[in-house]
Amino acid sequence: MLKISLALSYYKVRPIFYFVPIKLYTKSEIPKPLMPWVSELESLGLRSKKLNELNDVYEVKNLVDNIKQTLFQDYKSSYQ
Repeated sequence: MLKISLALSYYKVRPIFYFVPIKLYTKSEIPKPLMPWVSELESLGLRSKKLNELNDVYEVKNLVDNIKQTLFQDYKSSYQ
């Protein structure tokens, strides 16, 4: 660890950080392709207060599918 810090101070290398602003959507601003999946999440009893532009359709669809599979497996294991 000491060698790395000495090397960084020798070469005067500074880490570069970029901050990208992320837009948070309100309920009325949710893009149309996401609306069916968001409403399906709400029908499963999940509400997200923070939905941002990083939540694409593929990610939300996979989330819904995983939750459904988990609920179905729990249902099967409890009634067998």
